[in-house]
Amino acid sequence: RFERAYADFVRGQARNVAGSPAEALPFLQAGERQLVQLDMQSPNDPIVLNALAWLAYEGYNAGTEANPAESARFLALARRTVDRLLALEANDRSLQSLAINVRQSQAELLGAQGRFTEAIALQQEVLNGRRAVAQQDRDVRAFSRLGISELILGNIALNSGDRALACASNRAAAQAFSSARRVGPLLGRSEYFENHAVENVAICAAGRMPHPVG
Repeated sequence: RFERAYADFVRGQARNVAGSPAEALPFLQAGERQLVQLDMQSPNDPIVLNALAWLAYEGYNAGTEANPAESARFLALARRTVDRLLALEANDRSLQSLAINVRQSQAELLGAQGRFTEAIALQQEVLNGRRAVAQQDRDVRAFSRLGISELILGNIALNSGDRALACASNRAAAQAFSSARRVGPLLGRSEYFENHAVENVAICAAGRMPHPVG
């Protein structure tokens, strides 16, 4: 049964990556049902829980546009499952990274729902994790991820009307990208995000509200 569930996960993931999230969801839902049954039969099996956590996070991504309600359900499942896994394997770096990503997605969703106090608190928890990783790894990727997470907090703060936090987050983002540059060249879209952070720092210095970064 695990092989069938994992096959459904792979099929769903492939369709989502190919740009067909609506086609991906039925496969991910089928894989979920099988993994949940396996979990009931053998609770806390890390192999089953790991597959379920990654499948649920893929379901969240697939449903973002195709089915927002299902996306939110998958995200809640990912959070529950990754928390159970962390209780079993607290030192797993890959799992820690997934947990941070899941929490960040939840913070963004809470912000979109207007639940700003909860969103800000959760994103600050995410930033604590990002800072710890950056201090340990001190590489371009870790500093850049820290910068992007600061910008996400800035967006949430901006939407809540908290100019001081939005400006502070953009300044912290600019500093994180500067730290990344001292290690090596920026990767992917990091330069785009850095440029917007630097622009917002200047806007804040002029006494205005910063722009959202996306």
